[in-house]
Amino acid sequence: MRQKLMNLHELTPEEYKIVYPSPVAVYNSVDFALLNSGKAEDLKFLSLYDGVNHRLGIILGLRDGEWRSPFSAPFGGFSCNGKETSGVYSDMCCRMTEYFRGRSVRIVPPPDIYASGSASCGYALAPWADWRNLWEGHVYPLMKFPDFEHDLPSRKARYLRSGMRRGCRLVRSSLDEAYEVVRSHHADKGYPLRMSIDDLKAMESFVRIDSFLLEESGDVLAAAIVYRHGNKLAQVIYWCHLPDKETDYSMPVLASEIFGFYHSEGFEYVDLGPSSGYSDPNPGLSVFKESLGCLPYLKPSYLLR
Repeated sequence: MRQKLMNLHELTPEEYKIVYPSPVAVYNSVDFALLNSGKAEDLKFLSLYDGVNHRLGIILGLRDGEWRSPFSAPFGGFSCNGKETSGVYSDMCCRMTEYFRGRSVRIVPPPDIYASGSASCGYALAPWADWRNLWEGHVYPLMKFPDFEHDLPSRKARYLRSGMRRGCRLVRSSLDEAYEVVRSHHADKGYPLRMSIDDLKAMESFVRIDSFLLEESGDVLAAAIVYRHGNKLAQVIYWCHLPDKETDYSMPVLASEIFGFYHSEGFEYVDLGPSSGYSDPNPGLSVFKESLGCLPYLKPSYLLR
C-alpha cells in the first residue's frame, strides 16, 4: 500500500475546532486557548494532514520567544480523532521541526490518566526532542477508596477519626465562597494565585467546576475547587484550609470527603496536580500526598531540536 504524504497545515481556530471536536482535556481546546490568548504573543493551530484526513493537531502559544504547548496550563500536547500510531506522532514532530526551522518549541504532553496515547507521543518525541524538565504529580485511584482509612499511616488515621467525631462534613458551595478560602490561605502563606476568580468563572463556560467547603459545627475549615474532565477524572485545582483554622484533621478529612464524593459519582481518578515544578522537587508535598494513598506520576517537558 502506498504511504500517504503527510503535510502540516495551519488552521483557523474555527477550522481546528471542527477538525478536532473532542480534545483529551479542556486545556487542549480552542476555547481554552482563546480564553488565555492574552497570555501569549501569538497562537498557532496546526494539523497534520494526509490528503484525506487530519491526523494530529496541536495548539501552541508564543511566550518569551518560545512556542509552547501548553502556554498557560498544566499540560498541552496533541489532539487526534481516535488512536494514532507512534509513526504518525513521529511524522508530526518531523513536520513541526521543518515548520519552525530552529525556533524553540516546548511540548508537555498530558499524563496517561488523561490520554492513553500520550505514551506513544513521548516515545515518538524522543528522536526529535530533548527531555528537559520533569514535573511530578500525584493521582488518587478511586478504586482504592473503600480502604482509604485502612491505608492511612496510623497517625493520619487517628486525625481522620478525630475530625469525623467532631462532625466535620463536606458541603457544596458557590465558587466565590470556596475561592475566598483559597485567597486567604495563599495570602497568609505568601503564595501567588495563578487564577483570579474571574478566570475561574470564565472557565465555567466550558468545564464543570465543583466547589466545596469543609465545615465543623457551621464554621468553615477548608475548601476545594475541582474541575470535572468528563465523567471519569476530577482534577483538584485548589484545596486548602483557612489560615486560622489549621488543624491536624482538616486536610485528611477534606481528602477523604473529596475522594468519597467522586467515588460515589462513579469517577476513576482524582488528580491532585503537580507536586514539583521545573524539576525542583517538593518532598514535603509529595510525602503528604503519598500518605493519603496517592500515586506519583511524571510529566516530562520536551524541547524540539
